Amino acid sequence: MYENEYYDDEPKNNSTLFKNDETSTIIKDLITDEKLPTPFAICINGQWGEGKTSLLSCIHDKVKSHIQQEVGRNKNSRVLWFNAWEYERLDPVASLLFKIQEQYEDINNRFKETAKSVGTVLFDMAIRAHTNMSLEQVRGYFEKSVKSVSSIKEDLESLIKTGKLYIFIDDLDRCLIEKTLEMLEALKIFLNAKNVIVILAADVEKLERAWELRYNQQSPSSEGRDHLDKIFQLKISLPYKDEESMEEFIQSLHPSLPQNELSLITAGCKNNPRKIKKVLNLLRFSRKFINPGTPSDNSIVIMWYVISTVYYQFFKLVKESNASLVTILIILFQFRNFEDAKNKLDNFMFREPQEKDHVIPLNENFRLPKDYIHHERADGLYPAKIYVGKTDLQMLALIKVDKPLFEFLYVCAGLLGIDKLDTSEDNIHSIFTSYRKEKIDKMDNIIRNLVVIS
Repeated sequence: MYENEYYDDEPKNNSTLFKNDETSTIIKDLITDEKLPTPFAICINGQWGEGKTSLLSCIHDKVKSHIQQEVGRNKNSRVLWFNAWEYERLDPVASLLFKIQEQYEDINNRFKETAKSVGTVLFDMAIRAHTNMSLEQVRGYFEKSVKSVSSIKEDLESLIKTGKLYIFIDDLDRCLIEKTLEMLEALKIFLNAKNVIVILAADVEKLERAWELRYNQQSPSSEGRDHLDKIFQLKISLPYKDEESMEEFIQSLHPSLPQNELSLITAGCKNNPRKIKKVLNLLRFSRKFINPGTPSDNSIVIMWYVISTVYYQFFKLVKESNASLVTILIILFQFRNFEDAKNKLDNFMFREPQEKDHVIPLNENFRLPKDYIHHERADGLYPAKIYVGKTDLQMLALIKVDKPLFEFLYVCAGLLGIDKLDTSEDNIHSIFTSYRKEKIDKMDNIIRNLVVIS
């Protein structure tokens, strides 16, 4: 049923996806405009797996093509791609300086020696930071580095002349905190030169948090944002990925995927192409564990893999109790939307129990039978928490603060036919007995073959 191939973690450099072509053209036109004041730095913001590298690559290719067309007019323009994570074990800043000087190997220049001097100092200081250095040694290295840093800007400007140096930096947010901060500081210290343009792709929240952690701030503050504002003249987010564009991406990988499964993956993975690839790989691999004669509902398989890939904290609870998942799906489908669920779950989970209660109302159409309710008191004090099993309560606590998780589970409940249930008070008891048991048995039969690869 599934395509006979797996998908790697490499970005899919397809400019037609997610408005990458349009967005990359706009940014290319901006940074190649002769009127753009320099130095200029742009940060493309997005979470891991959302497509930052793909967009950055599209911009890089267009700028490189533009420079090649302009080569007759200006021979000093260069385009450099730098993956900071690849050089984390060395020194990313020194490595970047060496990569810059490599771009100008064909030109006899002072920057080559300056870059080597700064790089050597940075490498040596990094090594000696873990050894005992005398005060004289520290002073000597410091004086050497100051002389080199003071000349690197003018050497670089002299090298570029009227051309442009475009530096594309990727995967900085994967580096250790100190390496990340050193690179950000280098952008301001070393590369703050005329005709230098930096385009960096990273998760801005992680960069801000790196600054905060350096100063042992336990809670988010504006200080990290203020630091980044000093470095980047423009911060932009990835283009919005609507449902249609996400389905287009999945179909580009898996053209034969049925529509209901396509919709389920789209609902679960939202804006993250990398997680979509992982789910598709798991689906492909699962065929080795599901016997041909085993009853299989592909919606349950996809639901399991999306939860394990995207909502891991919730997944850990599901592994404890498949029965709880079925209970939660029945409960969630009784709400109109996320806000309705959040408000009513607050009341449901933390109201004071009444001995005369035969049911716990969730809304006007849905009630839980009392024999399914358990009471727990903290140190014997009221109000006690009311919940439908301990694991159920933990699941509900996660769902009521996570809108994407709620929306995905809502879709799952519909695919399992819960939307067609009669949840009147007269019928609710049978739902929590025969129907619930039927779904639990079916889910157990499928998931026991999947748990080994989750």
